[in-house]
Order: sequence, then structure tokens, then C-alpha cells
Amino acid sequence: QAQEDTSSIRAKYEDLLREMQSMKAKESILERQISEKTQRMEDLLEVRNQQRHEQQERATAATKVPGLQNEITHKTAQIHELSTREAMLMNELQKTQTQRDEMDG
Repeated sequence: QAQEDTSSIRAKYEDLLREMQSMKAKESILERQISEKTQRMEDLLEVRNQQRHEQQERATAATKVPGLQNEITHKTAQIHELSTREAMLMNELQKTQTQRDEMDG
């Protein structure tokens, strides 16, 4: 009787040991999966933050475009004005040169 109880207890003990090892193996697998999913989430967060940053940069750049367009228009008008003035001065210079040549001639 005592030997049967001992072998029965030993069998239950070995079953429990196997079950515990199996649970530890499952726990290890779950820990690895959690680690992988955590890493994946961190990667996705980083990508999302980078996309948000790029979107903010695009928005900032878009707000600068009208100002730059106005500046370009203004500079173009200034260039046109200077070109016109230059043409008038060249014309006057030519007249003066012609007058001098007539006086000298």
C-alpha cells in the first residue's frame, strides 16, 4: 500500500514537473512574442512621429510659399524698373555722346 502511494505520488509529482516545464516553455514563447510586438509598436510609433514631423515641415513650407511668391513678384518688378531706367540712361548717354561728337566735329 505504502509503495503504491509512493509510486502514485511520484507519478503525480512527475506529471506536475512536466506540466510546469511545459508552462515555462509557453511563458518563454509568450515573453518573446510580447517583446517582438513591443518592438514593432515602438517602430510604428517612430515612423508615425517621423511622418508627423514631415507633415509639420510641409505645412510650414506651405505657409512660406505665398510670402516667397510675393517677394518674387516684387523683385521681378524691381528688375523691370531697373531695366527700364538702364535703357533710359543708355539712351541719354547715347544722346550726350552724339551731341559731344557734333560739338567736336
